Amino acid sequence: MIKDKHLMIGLAASITILVLLVATMMAQIQINKDSMRYGSGLELHLTADHYRNGVLLSSSYHAMSNTNYGKNWTANKITGFNNATWAYNATYIGCSNSTAAFDATWTALPSEITTSGLTRAAATMTYTGLGTWNATVTFTITATNSTRMYGYYIDSGASATLIAAEQQGDGNQKNVLAGDTLIVTIQGTTT
Repeated sequence: MIKDKHLMIGLAASITILVLLVATMMAQIQINKDSMRYGSGLELHLTADHYRNGVLLSSSYHAMSNTNYGKNWTANKITGFNNATWAYNATYIGCSNSTAAFDATWTALPSEITTSGLTRAAATMTYTGLGTWNATVTFTITATNSTRMYGYYIDSGASATLIAAEQQGDGNQKNVLAGDTLIVTIQGTTT
């Protein structure tokens, strides 16, 4: 009887382990199916650092949201479709003080700043490792202004080329004065 009891306990433990192994395999199969279905992704995060007289006054870091234009731009960059239209790289950063909530249909930041040293500018591009990069612009402020929204563009003109934007809100508004420095860095990652 004792032998049968140990055999039953061993059999129950083996069945439990087998069920857990099957459940784990099924979960991994689903993850692999999802990866194939959804493919790779593009993640963008933005850091805005405000300096006065070389002293860091504030720093904020937030995820950016891709615009519809940005999603199409990414798809066309990967596939090579319509290269004449989509040939440009994303290398420009713009600023705004708009309080508008993000809208995926934007093709430019609302009320983009074009004065005070905060005009859209070409970023310094840095490869930071496997599938990652930084786009950084150092804005030298020439007059009093405020900014709380940032955009990632493929060119410097007034054309509709905004690929991503980020609204940092009132708590992260940068109130800049002439002589201040605002360093905006977009960190890109492919997943």
